[in-house]
Amino acid sequence: MGETIISVIVPVYHGKKYIPSLIRQVEKCAEKLGSGVRTELLLVNDDPATPLGERYESEGIDITVLETDKNRGIQGARVYGVKNSRGEYLLFLDQDDRLMEDYLQTQLSCIGENDAAVCRLIHEKKPFYGADCPFDQAISKDYMLRYGCSIVSPGQVLLRKASIPSCWMEHIMRHNGADDFFLWLCMFAEGKRFVRNERTVFEHIVSYDNTSWNTPAMMESEKEMQEILKDSHIFTGEDSRLLEGLTERLRIRRLNSLDKFRKMFYILNAWMRLGENGRTISGYLEDRGFHKVAIYGVGYLGKHLVAELKRSGHLCGLLDRNAEAVKEELQEELPVCTLEDYAEEASPELVIVTLVQGEEKVLAQVREKLGCRGITIREIIVEMENETSE
Repeated sequence: MGETIISVIVPVYHGKKYIPSLIRQVEKCAEKLGSGVRTELLLVNDDPATPLGERYESEGIDITVLETDKNRGIQGARVYGVKNSRGEYLLFLDQDDRLMEDYLQTQLSCIGENDAAVCRLIHEKKPFYGADCPFDQAISKDYMLRYGCSIVSPGQVLLRKASIPSCWMEHIMRHNGADDFFLWLCMFAEGKRFVRNERTVFEHIVSYDNTSWNTPAMMESEKEMQEILKDSHIFTGEDSRLLEGLTERLRIRRLNSLDKFRKMFYILNAWMRLGENGRTISGYLEDRGFHKVAIYGVGYLGKHLVAELKRSGHLCGLLDRNAEAVKEELQEELPVCTLEDYAEEASPELVIVTLVQGEEKVLAQVREKLGCRGITIREIIVEMENETSE
């Protein structure tokens, strides 16, 4: 039998600064593979006006620079890389993502006779999968047609090249953003088999200008994807019905996300203004005689509140639906658990709920299960603002 080859395909767009790190990461991954496996790195420069202009060399991996004759977009660059690759297996990597050293080894050992291996990942500096997106349910056709793309980045997935559908290769989307979702749905429609790798061996880097944060662009891309899939007639029956309503469901989810971030911005902005005037949530608690406080929700707002209350000594525990992931992320010594499993010995006098959606339901659960007072961070901030203006 011949040598197995893994092709790592990276579209590069004004990202020359990332290349040295990319090479080091892939080299370290290649070192973990057996002698019968070879790794090639294909750098697809998607800006023909700015050639990479260098020859990159490595003893451990094969490096090829592909200069394109036109700007192809992210999907077009990936397809161009596929057509020029030698590997039996493919990995689509973004130029600023990060691979753990055993990424290729664990993904390759996991894929077996399947078409794709999907690993767990770090996203926005924390484990992604949890109560809102269970890993054991989310990597499926039904889940994605109902709720949207549950694979955060194509860098999570080691693919068998022969399993990539012609529909995805031939229909290059005009709008960037949903091309990877398009690929997974094409594969599921053809009955391709996805296997889960329970190891966390990949980190998706979120930057200020990520396409996924551009709501109008993503909505256009998702609409285009749905139109291509509909015209291709690759889904039938119930799947076709779910596809029909997918764009509208995704639109509602994105609008809900915008509402969530708008509310979070209001709280953070007001919180910073209060701090500039010497007012703190710790001081608010001290003035009201609260000394043992638990926090519900360790997300963006929750993490900032954890830092403040730990400094003041008010914090006695954390509550979160994804308690295990929070423990892993924060390496916290204080009790970290779900509301159902909260340790009685902590006995908080007050629970601060940092959610900005569904907070009333959580407050009712706090009163019922813990028998103590609950308050939202928004209510605290509003009270502090009113006191400041008096």
